[in-house]
Amino acid sequence: MLFVFNCFLTVLSRYISDIAALTFFTFRITAYFPASNMVYFQLVGNRRMTEKRRDERKKTEG
Repeated sequence: MLFVFNCFLTVLSRYISDIAALTFFTFRITAYFPASNMVYFQLVGNRRMTEKRRDERKKTEG
């Protein structure tokens, strides 16, 4: 039982370190490239706006 728990802890710690490294890396990227973030948010916002307009057009036509 102790051996299984030890293996579980080892795997868990490995995954936790990977996740921490990934989050740190993404935070570094977002800190270095806020402009790309803004472009991404603009794209998402534009897509949402076009969806809104399309829904409104459907309402007016229907």
